[in-house]
Amino acid sequence: MDSHTARFAFVRNHPVMTFFVITFLIGYIAELSLFFTRISVFGSIAASSSSLAGILTAALYGKKELKRLFVVQAQFRGVGWSYLVALLLPPTLVAGAILVNMLFGHPFPASVVENWKLIIPMFFLFLTQGEEIGWRGFALPHLVKNTRPLTATLIIGGVWACWQLPLYFLPGFIQHDIAQASGFVVTFVIYSTLVVAASVIFSWLSLRSKNSLVPAIITHGVLNVCVWYFQYQNTHAYGGLTMLIALSLLWVVAAVLVSVTSPIFRTQDAALFRRRLSQPSIREVAEPAQI
Repeated sequence: MDSHTARFAFVRNHPVMTFFVITFLIGYIAELSLFFTRISVFGSIAASSSSLAGILTAALYGKKELKRLFVVQAQFRGVGWSYLVALLLPPTLVAGAILVNMLFGHPFPASVVENWKLIIPMFFLFLTQGEEIGWRGFALPHLVKNTRPLTATLIIGGVWACWQLPLYFLPGFIQHDIAQASGFVVTFVIYSTLVVAASVIFSWLSLRSKNSLVPAIITHGVLNVCVWYFQYQNTHAYGGLTMLIALSLLWVVAAVLVSVTSPIFRTQDAALFRRRLSQPSIREVAEPAQI
């Protein structure tokens, strides 16, 4: 056992636990600092805490793990329609939720048609502020070594939802805006449902692309653009919580369909994904992906 391995034996034996603890420490400290100082840089640190924790934990785990973490961010692997799903699924679900909201007699908000020229710049901005390096880049591959992929995905979704708890009390975040209008408990349940369902979709796209982060990063970026553009947290403009409830349920439907139909989530033995944790190679790009 080399000196690095001996020194950080706990990290190597409990990588996911270490990652979760570091994520919460960075995130909560940054959010508390933001609350008391109102310095915006702390908000950026909080938003990126999972990625920062993933990089730090990978560095403690070993050089090969750190290299793997950076490689999977840039490799386009899997079939092309994964990227089409990544781009189109979030706006399609938002459009469906708006339709449901209108069927319940609520208006189509005028704010939706504003600032459309900023969609592409905002998309690239959100890509640089992603959380996927931590959740899907580090935690997911390590969790599927010992648990079923769907179980690993739900664990990450639940932790991800709890990680956002301070945001319900910080002005300027959408969780706070909704909680102010509808109450903390109702907002937490609805929004956490959306987060866990989104975690299933993000993880599915990553796993079926042989642990490439690109599809998950794209989907997360598009989802954040939808939050910014459609502003579905604006319960006044949408006439109440119907829009957000409909959106959460549509994400749940998509997550259930993926969970039931995809062989990735029906695989009881994680050995398939354990083999995919080896160092990525350029040749793998041309290989067919698991649906």
